[in-house]
Amino acid sequence: MTIRANPHPFLRALPWALAATAALTALGHWAVPADPVSYTMGRQLVPAFAGFLAAALGARSADQRWPSWRYPLIALGVAGALGILLNLSDIRDRADTLRAERDAPDMAAFLGTQGDWTRLEARDTELAQQKTTIAEEFDVQVTGAFYEHREWPGVVLQFVGINGNPDGSSAADAARDMMAGAGVTTTQSFDTGGDLPGALRCGAGSSGGESYTMCAVTTDGSLAALTWVGEAPPTAEQGAVLAREFVPLTYQ
Repeated sequence: MTIRANPHPFLRALPWALAATAALTALGHWAVPADPVSYTMGRQLVPAFAGFLAAALGARSADQRWPSWRYPLIALGVAGALGILLNLSDIRDRADTLRAERDAPDMAAFLGTQGDWTRLEARDTELAQQKTTIAEEFDVQVTGAFYEHREWPGVVLQFVGINGNPDGSSAADAARDMMAGAGVTTTQSFDTGGDLPGALRCGAGSSGGESYTMCAVTTDGSLAALTWVGEAPPTAEQGAVLAREFVPLTYQ
């Protein structure tokens, strides 16, 4: 009967493999918070198992007894190195998103009457539930208000600003997704003219017999939805002109 220098190597390595799985799952969930935890954990099993095998097989084949600290060193070291390589792209994307959110202007800075825009404070309560729902679902800061432009009497602008990109997509994709979510599937991309910091898309739609025009202005760290509602809302082209006038005010 062969007596090994390190008895029960698989049993000794197992707790550290489980610890590696938990740590890498936390890292993966931080990098891509939108993915289910179960999916994220499944992805981390490969590097964790590699660390488990490296520690267990290394101890099993060793001629000398391993000190207790070598099991976590090997298991966590191998799992950690492979796990970081596996999640490196997601980690970089998440870091870029957080950096953009940190540097993004505060959308709440402009909520009053300014220039040709008059805030309709009496209608603030109409946006309260929508802002709360968005903020809780995506864990972002949301602001919003209603406005009327001096040259567009009777046409109300609903402004919703979000500090943070909920799904980490590019500015152009986020603008397109925002429009599609509002039921505006036919949109045009417009030149920001240097006044806006991101992508600008506008389109027209209707709901319940009411016509509206919507523009989405997005950066990698903020989103703004501007929706004009009235008997004769501006066209997509006119909406783009108004958006280029309105949104830079929020960045002052």
